Amino acid sequence: MENEPQKYLYKDLIAFTNYVNLNYIDLILAKNDIKTEHKRFLYTVLYKLNSGLDSCQLFVYNFNQTERHLDSLFLILRTLISDSLTTLYVINKDTKSNEDILKNIMTLYTDHLKYGLMNLGKYGRKIWGYSEEKINEETKKIKKDYSEFFDRDGNFKFKPFRVTIGDIAEYLIKNHADNISEALVIKGYDLYYFFSKYEHLGVLSLPLIHRQYDPENKPEILRQVGQAINVISFMIEYCLKHWSDFKVEDDADFQNLLKNLSKHS
Repeated sequence: MENEPQKYLYKDLIAFTNYVNLNYIDLILAKNDIKTEHKRFLYTVLYKLNSGLDSCQLFVYNFNQTERHLDSLFLILRTLISDSLTTLYVINKDTKSNEDILKNIMTLYTDHLKYGLMNLGKYGRKIWGYSEEKINEETKKIKKDYSEFFDRDGNFKFKPFRVTIGDIAEYLIKNHADNISEALVIKGYDLYYFFSKYEHLGVLSLPLIHRQYDPENKPEILRQVGQAINVISFMIEYCLKHWSDFKVEDDADFQNLLKNLSKHS
């Protein structure tokens, strides 16, 4: 691996994720600074993205030795890109204040509850063998545990979040703020769409899962991995910039590590 390009990506990636863990995530947890929204939401995204990239370095390290593992790398990157674009949308969709962002977060959270309740009602008896009494008990428990999402009549206070990643990318391109690169959104969606063909079985599945065994494809695959990491690391910085306690733009070490990662895209 000494003279292989993935060596440099591996070293830069592990340096970046370790730095974020030690200087930001550990500090947030030490202060227990995730009690309120939208810090709870930002922390969830930050943790998922950084931990996901930390996992990716294992695949990058073994890039040429275990080609059969690369499909798993693409699936991880797809999920992290989806989270990245979704977060950009939540923070920027019709938002002029923190209250607007909070509303978008609650709308996103509501989607989990909506589909949990829908599946309970639709499949509780057919798949899990629940009685109607059991289904009603579980429904009441969910509404009690998450009472802030329901009104007195048991209806949702917020319209559930339901847009595709394509819808999100289109909105961000048309309405992006000055601190969001249109090119980055386009590249993020391009990679998300491509990696989705690994996620969903179809006519492209076989040629895609075998492409990494052809040495001629390796440089392009590594370039795609670097581009995806660049999109995700930007989102990590974006989350930290929205954390009022941090001045990540003034953190020279962080910015250097981020710059090093961007060279691989």
